[in-house]
Amino acid sequence: MLANLHVWHLRKSPDSGRLQGSVGGDCLSFETCQRWVAVACDGAVPPTGLFAEHYEGVAAYAFMLRLCCGLESRLVGETEVLGQVKEAWAAFSPLRSRQSLLLAPIFQKIFEDAKTVRRTHLQNLGQASYGSLLRRILSQAPLKRPVLVLGAGSFAQSLLPWLAPFDVHVSNRTQSRALALADQLQNPVVPWEQALESAATLPCHVVGCVPGGDEVLRLRLETWARQAPRGTLFFDLGEPALWNVAQPLPEGVTRVPLEGLYDLQKKEESLEPSKFSAHA
Repeated sequence: MLANLHVWHLRKSPDSGRLQGSVGGDCLSFETCQRWVAVACDGAVPPTGLFAEHYEGVAAYAFMLRLCCGLESRLVGETEVLGQVKEAWAAFSPLRSRQSLLLAPIFQKIFEDAKTVRRTHLQNLGQASYGSLLRRILSQAPLKRPVLVLGAGSFAQSLLPWLAPFDVHVSNRTQSRALALADQLQNPVVPWEQALESAATLPCHVVGCVPGGDEVLRLRLETWARQAPRGTLFFDLGEPALWNVAQPLPEGVTRVPLEGLYDLQKKEESLEPSKFSAHA
């Protein structure tokens, strides 16, 4: 079974655009904040996107297991990626295509093994979550303000429970997804076209969980940043980034990219030896 498995992978970089090309129609393909992935068994139309890596057989299974355990992530051991993979599989499996039927037992085993690995080996890895780091930064912000989350995909869904202590508003291009997420977590919804205008009026810190590339959104973001008062935080968590990194932010707005969360985790990890030595 595993001998027939194929995985194609492309890791995003901060300056990368959208994946050029497309994937075969019978592959399971999905995108996370850090990568593009296509999965299939023998007989599938190979993806035509510019994937940098191709794994076969046991190596393909091992990659997917590492991915679901957060061991391929820059924030090692993070939990959000498993939800993103499960969401992609939940959308693909009901198609009842040949590929979905072939992949079903493999993904069942991947999810079971990922749960075992996390429970057995990763429980003491620390608060390996983007949401925990995001909440920590917001809690330490000098000015306590509402928080606007842009996006309602699996990444945004994984962040929202961590933001429960704050007054959180949700906005998404597809209004129905924002409403479904808001109903689940009891957060108010802001129409997409008015989201950043509302964020400037309230004012709000902004958490961007969508990738860049939308010119209209970029212009709205620039307008919001010019109007935002001093002390405003903008978490630019999509890759590619929402903000044009070559353009300086207006004074008073601090941008925190994904790299900023990684740096926070590394800083905390570097303090661990001193914590233990203090009690030696």
